[in-house]
Amino acid sequence: MICPIGLDHPELGSTIAEVATEKAGIIKQGKVAVVREQTDEAARGHPAAMRGGDRHAPARGARLGDRRSDAGRRGQALAIRGLHATYDDILLPIYGEHAAHSAAAAVVAVEALLERALDPDAVRLALGAATSPGRLEVAAHRPLVILDGAHNPAAARALADSLPDFFTWDRLHLVLGVFADKDLEGVVAPLAPLADAGYAAAVDSVRARPSRRWPTR
Repeated sequence: MICPIGLDHPELGSTIAEVATEKAGIIKQGKVAVVREQTDEAARGHPAAMRGGDRHAPARGARLGDRRSDAGRRGQALAIRGLHATYDDILLPIYGEHAAHSAAAAVVAVEALLERALDPDAVRLALGAATSPGRLEVAAHRPLVILDGAHNPAAARALADSLPDFFTWDRLHLVLGVFADKDLEGVVAPLAPLADAGYAAAVDSVRARPSRRWPTR
């Protein structure tokens, strides 16, 4: 499976197209690769793999049907259209549109492996028990405390998009610690406009970036 490609692993390339080319190397002739949605730049790195497959390495993806973000504190309700069937009334106890797409890709991956439709009740049971610690994780409710390990610009954008979809607040306090080898400005840019106050922190690691002020808005 190839998830959305970013630049969080610079050893794979200095551009998204280069990283896409490197990651497409896992695709083998005659096998099925499940490829999630990709940017145009990733598609330029390996057009056949990132846009739907070629005769050497067929690539397949998943589609979401109806998605509701009004499932309260329990998560989000989904319908997933897979390769062989549609699975309705799924409650995914993880927040964020990116989580919904990952769930759909997981269903398609299992369908591709078994070459058949899955038991809908088994799909609901499996996804209903899914966890993703550190990704839009609600650590406390009063006050509301949310933990997220967004470590690159793409993950930060997904976090910024998901927060107002699933949560409300009067004032948002953002505490952020970033490793020295990560794109600080790229992570801050989508999150800063949401924050009423921001606090730079240094994690306990030799890779930590020293804390300093950064603007919110």
